[in-house]
Amino acid sequence: MDSSAPNQNTSDQVSMAKIQNDLGKSLVAQGKIEEATLAFQKARELHPSNVIYHMNLVGLLRAQDRYAELFEVHKAIIKLQPKNANAHFYLGADLQTLGQPQAAIYALQAATKIDPNHYQAYDFLGTAYMNLEKLEEALSAFENYIRIKPEDAMGYNNAGAVLDSLQRKDEAIKSYQKAISLDSSLYPAYRSLGAALCGQNRNDEAIPILQKAVELNPECADSWFNLSSAFTALNRKDEGYEALMKSVKLSVKNPVELAQIEGKLKKGN
Repeated sequence: MDSSAPNQNTSDQVSMAKIQNDLGKSLVAQGKIEEATLAFQKARELHPSNVIYHMNLVGLLRAQDRYAELFEVHKAIIKLQPKNANAHFYLGADLQTLGQPQAAIYALQAATKIDPNHYQAYDFLGTAYMNLEKLEEALSAFENYIRIKPEDAMGYNNAGAVLDSLQRKDEAIKSYQKAISLDSSLYPAYRSLGAALCGQNRNDEAIPILQKAVELNPECADSWFNLSSAFTALNRKDEGYEALMKSVKLSVKNPVELAQIEGKLKKGN
């Protein structure tokens, strides 16, 4: 009896797995996603202890919305590499994308426990907590993001949104202003800062901010509406009416209804 047979079989499987993995890469380059997925799955079955073969499947399964299989692969990766922060992060990110924030939080917390400087995990954590209306926890997550990425404007914008929801308006305004100082083209920060300033009746400050917001994104009806409110509050009625009409035209798609509203506004004006 040949005692080397089991080792030979294992060696053959490893070689065949590599061939399937190389085939999968070639098929991906050709845009043949389903065929590539099948090849990577075969590689994974032949050599299940090679984490790379599992990882190669993640993006392909996600692109095909094959989430049941995707989560199986995520769990296999974590089993092979339980201290891999990215493995937990990608699981959490996919759970968040699927609208499962509580499950996402468990995975993302595992990522930050392994790597306290995993800024992407804190970013997704903040969003997951916001989805569950756990605002203090969301703020803490975004503050950790800022701790790690102090020059990233979006972190301050996200923290500002939470502070806004917590009715900590002055702090929210400062956070939005910080975001804009870091990125002068960050439309969400202008939109939110303008709205916050309007809410405090600081209309003269809000107008240039909202004008920048609609310059960056002319399709945002809310920014046009807030700009209209600010103009009107300062008795700049013509400018207020013009901004209001732009808001209405973006919001109302039915031409008959739009004409009726426009007529009423002209009479009121």
